[in-house]
Amino acid sequence: MTHDEPLEEARLAAGGQGPEDEAGPPPDDVKTLASDEHWPRTNARRHELIRKEFEGGISPEELRELEHLQAVVAERAAPRDRVLLAFADEFRRQAEALLHAPKH
Repeated sequence: MTHDEPLEEARLAAGGQGPEDEAGPPPDDVKTLASDEHWPRTNARRHELIRKEFEGGISPEELRELEHLQAVVAERAAPRDRVLLAFADEFRRQAEALLHAPKH
């Protein structure tokens, strides 16, 4: 088993395509890559590039690709981030109201 075989198995198990099944180059626009349809393959590639960067064997082109895929993660997380930030703001507002409430 090569170093990349577990990654490929996870990619296929998550519904991603193997290299031999790809119909062409992967899309590169952020919204498409962040979509549920493309996410398993996108995230598997991102993990692969993170591993290569950690091991010190990433090329400048791959580093640019990783930066692009990190933007995809931000795009995918943005709706959840907005919900969490709204919740945190409401929590902060309620906590401040309790601090400034008259004491009985």
